[in-house]
Amino acid sequence: MGKFQHGTSYKEMPSGLKIFVETQTPTVIVGTGTINMGDMSCVNKPVLIQNAKDAATYFGSTNNIKGFTINEALYLAFNVFNVKPIVVINVLNPSEHKTAHTEEGVVVKEFKATLAKTGIINDENLVVKNNETSVVVQKEKYTCSFDDEGKLTVTLAKTETAIKKIDVSYNFLDVSKLKETDVIGSIDPQTLEAKGLECLKEIFPKYSMIPSCVVAPDFSTAKIRVALDAKSAVINDKWASMSIPEMPNTTKYGEVIAFKKEKNYIDADQAITWGCPYIEDEVFHFSTVMALHMQSIDAQFDGVPCESPSNKNIKMQGIGYYEGNTFKKVNLDEAEANLLNENGISTIIRQPNGTVFWGNRTSVFQPGGETDPKDVWIPVKRMFKYIGNTIMLNNTIEVDKGMTPSQAKSIETNINVWLNSLKNDNKLLGGRVEFKPEENSEQDMIAGKFKWHIYLGAIIPGESLEFRLEYDSKYLKLLFQR
Repeated sequence: MGKFQHGTSYKEMPSGLKIFVETQTPTVIVGTGTINMGDMSCVNKPVLIQNAKDAATYFGSTNNIKGFTINEALYLAFNVFNVKPIVVINVLNPSEHKTAHTEEGVVVKEFKATLAKTGIINDENLVVKNNETSVVVQKEKYTCSFDDEGKLTVTLAKTETAIKKIDVSYNFLDVSKLKETDVIGSIDPQTLEAKGLECLKEIFPKYSMIPSCVVAPDFSTAKIRVALDAKSAVINDKWASMSIPEMPNTTKYGEVIAFKKEKNYIDADQAITWGCPYIEDEVFHFSTVMALHMQSIDAQFDGVPCESPSNKNIKMQGIGYYEGNTFKKVNLDEAEANLLNENGISTIIRQPNGTVFWGNRTSVFQPGGETDPKDVWIPVKRMFKYIGNTIMLNNTIEVDKGMTPSQAKSIETNINVWLNSLKNDNKLLGGRVEFKPEENSEQDMIAGKFKWHIYLGAIIPGESLEFRLEYDSKYLKLLFQR
């Protein structure tokens, strides 16, 4: 017998429609950071950086510390592109990637002496001696701090007037000791502890965010490129992302197309670039610049990657390459840049609207290559990934519910409503979803497997605009009008 009811009551019923939640899609930087200035435990784990305070907590500051790619990314994110959040994975391990060193005869001026190296680890292994007497200066007689360039300054107590020069022994973070395997990473089969690129799998469980783009600046080997593609194209066996591999910074313009083909930099899930962007005397990694540039464009469209990054001001002054230790600037014209574009390589050129990113194509595009629009256009590929990720995210709650006709229709309706909202916002030409009987066999449905077919009309960039001019002789008649 049911509950006896005498009087009035009410019950709230589900609306049947739901609002699609769109998660944040940060850029992910796998690289090296000055954890000696921040959190020394920040090794092989994804760290969410939402503001300058977070950057200072983990890496000391948002300054561009030379030789450390995460610091470069933090500088670009907060001081150039003004984007957030980003996720960083530091692979520089102080227990493995360090070198002992001694600086002798460092001049003390006004009780302060600044050491030459960056990445100095301020721990029990740092020893300060009086250069003249070789007597160890006790810890309580000095303090250490880092300047804007990441260099360590030793400040002596005011009582130490006799010390004119000091010798300092220490360990420093040595980026040169990193190996390919440190970046590619691994997973311990017993503890499931992840290292390197394998740490990508921890981002969604930890932060409920899905990477939009993954970069590993300064790591330009073929094995790292392949691993970068494999680990970022599908994360957690479901979430889709893109990656931007690095080319060697010594690659000349005339070598880049052959390099791409020889090293097989050909993949629909990757975009590749040529050149090293610069501002004044600071040179940056193009993979980081492009990723943050795309994130800044996405932000203008509520985080939806519907707009091409091409022909948008990229905040840089130009590009160049290295010949030995010498940086050589290059000024490409449109025709020279288009030759790279024709081979699926993006670059930077100067246009009337400023110094712009130039290129719409993924690296799979080249003469005689792939032509599927979902694979060759950067914004189309990113939209497919974004829409797929968002639909999966918002339908996770539907998994394991009984698949009745109303449930199947509800899933279809909710997706269609969301796709229409993208269309109405001019972020999609159109889209629809169908639950098709021919794609849902009896055998699959008995096994609990159901499929919805989603048709998408992503917006394609107007890459080539032709204006045809023709002489029209009828205007000669105007000569006789009075």
